[in-house]
Amino acid sequence: LFYSRESEHKMEMRVETPTEIAAAIKVSDELGLKQGMIVANPIPVEYSLPNDKIEAKISEALHEMDRLGIKGKEVTPYLLSEIVKLTEGKSLESNIAFITNNAYLAAEIAVKCHTK
Repeated sequence: LFYSRESEHKMEMRVETPTEIAAAIKVSDELGLKQGMIVANPIPVEYSLPNDKIEAKISEALHEMDRLGIKGKEVTPYLLSEIVKLTEGKSLESNIAFITNNAYLAAEIAVKCHTK
């Protein structure tokens, strides 16, 4: 789901802003809960690829990886480069936007968590 905003997965809780995420983290901390939180931040709309198309490219890359016998620490670099090839670079643009967007959100959350 690094490349698409579409998913069949449902979330137990949804908040819309960094302020709301920080508030949820603060409440968890104040209650002494020993748990983590996953913040699922969707890729920006303009960089989202259609889920069915990217899943087909990922499946194609996985099949080729198995055919070539690629295993272990070589899996991730192979898959990333193969998916970039199969999407003619669109997946790389999406991945960069995804990472940048996540870093921006993380910084906003951090500021909100440490602001009184």
